[in-house]
Amino acid sequence: MSFSICFTDDPAEFLDDDPKVPSAVGLITIGEFVENFVSSLYEWRKEKYERQWRDSLQQFVNGADRAALITW
Repeated sequence: MSFSICFTDDPAEFLDDDPKVPSAVGLITIGEFVENFVSSLYEWRKEKYERQWRDSLQQFVNGADRAALITW
């Protein structure tokens, strides 16, 4: 089964029409399942989300019984 999580190249969105709170559009794919999500960039930049995803997935691959992928 294939799996991926990433941010798209879609332009930044602004939550609740507030220009001070940018967000990024992401995409998660699990096998045939595909879903978009929106991540707030108020506290974390894209790079911090991506680092958290890699670290959590690496722990899962190394034997952890679960992984949490933060998107907000």
